[in-house]
Amino acid sequence: MWRRIWMTLWTVFVPELVVFRAANEYFIARQVSAIHGQQHTDRNSDERAQQWTRVHSFFLGMGGFCTTYMEGDEQRLYTIRPEDIGPGRPFHWPEVEEDDINDKSKGDMIAKALVVTQTAWFVIQLVARAVEGLAITELEIMTLAYSLICAILYSLWWSKPYDVQEPISTPGPQFEGSAPLERSVSTSSKDMTIQEIAGGGWILALDETIFGPHYTEVDLTEWSAGIILVLLFASGTLLGCIHCIAWNFQFPTTTERLLWIISSLITAAAPLAVPLLSLCFLGLAIVFAVVAKGISLCLVGLGVMRKSRAFWDWLDDFRDNYVTAPLAMALFWVSIYAYALARITLIIQSFVLLRHLSPSAMQSISWVDFFPHV
Repeated sequence: MWRRIWMTLWTVFVPELVVFRAANEYFIARQVSAIHGQQHTDRNSDERAQQWTRVHSFFLGMGGFCTTYMEGDEQRLYTIRPEDIGPGRPFHWPEVEEDDINDKSKGDMIAKALVVTQTAWFVIQLVARAVEGLAITELEIMTLAYSLICAILYSLWWSKPYDVQEPISTPGPQFEGSAPLERSVSTSSKDMTIQEIAGGGWILALDETIFGPHYTEVDLTEWSAGIILVLLFASGTLLGCIHCIAWNFQFPTTTERLLWIISSLITAAAPLAVPLLSLCFLGLAIVFAVVAKGISLCLVGLGVMRKSRAFWDWLDDFRDNYVTAPLAMALFWVSIYAYALARITLIIQSFVLLRHLSPSAMQSISWVDFFPHV
């Protein structure tokens, strides 16, 4: 129960990381299905290939399949992961029915459909209130933002089994003549330096503590990795843009209105700061290199230096150690902690502003006006 509470709170405060995790799991599941399809090209004659679905791929990525292997004379239990499957690692795919996996899942199609229906009904009510000119609270705007994030999560996790507690043991050996891969230590289980903590590394460590480790050993395609990054930054920006809708709402004080505007702007702009800053520093590095090369050639031409290589190396070290790296790290820290402070401010304000509601916020929607009648 406590794990679910922490997962809910984490999703409220940093939904972008949850979207990042969901997108990563989705593309890993796609890759697992693609590898299975490549190893079972004749789907008409292979019954196992026909039984393998996206649900199986998600379940494997969750650690839902376990097997045994021999280490000397000792038999060990091993949880199968996506990085165990690939070229050069012959693998016997588990023969498990999809119904057996769904039996372990705490969510079915009916539960998912009810959640989607409730979310869609909330959005319809919100649009109807706006059309009728009724007041909408800041808390409803924040809920709308989370509803869109939930829509992204549901689209990515639609085939993923929910809250499976026990894995399915498959008869081994699953690996042909080779021991399982050794896995790298996750961020949450290793000591962090002061620089990593200050740079926001504790956020990723806490994310892995709550949800589990990221499977960085899986080599996704550049296209998949790019889509994951786009979803990461776009979800944070979308969250902030939805909060900007409330700029013209009635606020008790001018200070609270200004605080809401600034916080929503930071929330919308901070996720875009990372890719934009990367482009800016790339341009800065190019300009710095051109200028440094010109200066070094001038010094050689004037006879001050015999070779430009020494000066060129010194400028490279100066740029990396005293210009680009410190400036990039400082702006990165500012973006992370400004974004976190803005998110917390919006959450607190959404509840505090309920103390001063417009009278029309209590009025019900007149649905009769939306339907033609005689």
